[in-house]
Amino acid sequence: MLVSGGGRNCKGFSQIIKNNIEGIMRLGLIGLGLLLMASGASGKSYIGVGVIDAKFHAIEHDRYYESDSNQLKQVKFGYTDKSKFEIFGDLGVSTDNEVQDYALGVLLDDWLVQVENVRLSGRILQEDTDIELGTFDNDYKRIDILKKPDMLGFAFGIAYQEYAVPKLFEYNKGGEIDYLNTIYLQDDAVEVKSIGLGVHYDPIRNFALRGFDFERGYLTFKNDWYVSSVTIFSLGKITTSDAPDMQAYKQDNKSKTLPGIQGNYELGWMIGQFNDDFSYILNIGYHLRSSMFFNDPERKAEPGGINFEAPLTIIHGPTVGFTASF
Repeated sequence: MLVSGGGRNCKGFSQIIKNNIEGIMRLGLIGLGLLLMASGASGKSYIGVGVIDAKFHAIEHDRYYESDSNQLKQVKFGYTDKSKFEIFGDLGVSTDNEVQDYALGVLLDDWLVQVENVRLSGRILQEDTDIELGTFDNDYKRIDILKKPDMLGFAFGIAYQEYAVPKLFEYNKGGEIDYLNTIYLQDDAVEVKSIGLGVHYDPIRNFALRGFDFERGYLTFKNDWYVSSVTIFSLGKITTSDAPDMQAYKQDNKSKTLPGIQGNYELGWMIGQFNDDFSYILNIGYHLRSSMFFNDPERKAEPGGINFEAPLTIIHGPTVGFTASF
């Protein structure tokens, strides 16, 4: 899946695996059960398990946002019948065994439909302290409608996403923009809705199901670096919430439309063996998910208003996984 991790005090890969081996095995059994339910025809299945140290990261003015420590254990599953359909997906489960994110996809004839959900929650803290100024608890949702992946594994299509994140706004009390006339309003759930055109590429799934490598074609063994990516060019509507600060200064439920770009990228190393009966892949990498919109750098807050800038969303960190196809 394309969820991410990282932040301050990231644990090493070995420690992540050691702390979560029981959960990984449990998720593997769940995924195997899902595959058995989907199988029965002469198709090809795959299952994967892994861990991501997931954190939402942002710093604004005099505060930063500390996400919950969610070491997400993942299970990926899939089934493909070349003459009929393909299904795939994954779940992310926190250390207290709550489902924190999920993804599900269905490939019918020439079209791929994929749904994804990720939870974003944590604390709003005073910079360089542990003083809590507030909390946030929001969701990230996305649906993709894509043309069937081509021979190289690329899929093109439409993507819609909807999420909310905390954001600090500059408010102009009146007069010139300076230290005396500017105060900061905290919004804990700025809503972002966007739609755009995107391209997807997943080298791990391509190799597990087809034994295909973008640079070298069809292989039976791969011990090399990999890059997976999703890039979306979009138009988004950003809307402030009814948080106390926003209501107090009558800046709640204000909206603006901006162009933007979203991306999920993972860089790492994979070792895998492919054949018609059984294939496996072990991967270790670093994941980055970002969402940004193009703000006007010259724009200033009008007297009695906010400097309406879209939030920059970044989630990042290490990931490890194992995938088998049979």
